[in-house]
Amino acid sequence: MIDSPAGPMEAHGNFSGREYVIARGDEPAATVTQLRTLRERFAVDVADGQDPVLMLAVVLVIETIRDDRRRAAS
Repeated sequence: MIDSPAGPMEAHGNFSGREYVIARGDEPAATVTQLRTLRERFAVDVADGQDPVLMLAVVLVIETIRDDRRRAAS
């Protein structure tokens, strides 16, 4: 569950494979996919009517949590 000033959201999907959806209710607000390049790059498709800056901030928080958990496990 993601609490935000714009209301609650939820992220679900394959976080280790970096393919997931950020949803507001039953509607996708953003779809995230890691691009297979030499550098870490992502495609973030933000749905119409959604705040793109908020969606990017949510992706950054999710990726930070993922990286912290990976470092703690090793």
